[in-house]
Amino acid sequence: NRIVVTSTDDQTNTYMEYADSFCMYFTEGLLYNKSIFDSWKYARDILLTHNIVLANMNPLLDEGIPVSSPKIFVGGNFNLPNMSPIFTAYSNDISITANTTQIFYAEISNFKEIDSVWAIVEPPDYQLSQENDQFIPQTSELPSFQLLDDDMDGRYEGTYNDFKYHEDYRMLIYAKNSDGDISASPTIIIDVINGEKLLKAPDLYKTSNDT
Repeated sequence: NRIVVTSTDDQTNTYMEYADSFCMYFTEGLLYNKSIFDSWKYARDILLTHNIVLANMNPLLDEGIPVSSPKIFVGGNFNLPNMSPIFTAYSNDISITANTTQIFYAEISNFKEIDSVWAIVEPPDYQLSQENDQFIPQTSELPSFQLLDDDMDGRYEGTYNDFKYHEDYRMLIYAKNSDGDISASPTIIIDVINGEKLLKAPDLYKTSNDT
């Protein structure tokens, strides 16, 4: 019996530039004594809700013997402590007025010292860059800002004000510990009102016969 797990299908790009990934969460599931199927589902479900770009991927699982993957475990019957930063609280989805300064926060716990916390913002006008006919997202293309814990109480805060358009902005908060382990918060939606109207790019493939 052979079980094949892929991070995406043959029609969708594999995005490798982000701190979190399908492989990271799939491996985490295996280490937490989940079956192959449950680890695959665990990683797939996280990507659907946690990452702006990776949600477009389509992880696949195929098995020679049907319904065998839920019964197969890799490793022993034990659980490992979570060594990655844990988000215990973070900013909620909000509705704000354009061009106002907002405070965002995350409360984080970890066995290791937290090295840095930062947020990456996806503006509504963001488009993936094109390179060698493949869309490859680069985090350096997206706006970002640091969150700091001045009181050393595990609560990190930062401000951001580049909310220009009357659209939804999406944000992820990342945390990295001293071992280099990185975790990401779920996506935070910022609904911006009273901003500029975003002009949509014309559909170059639309013909006069389209309705």
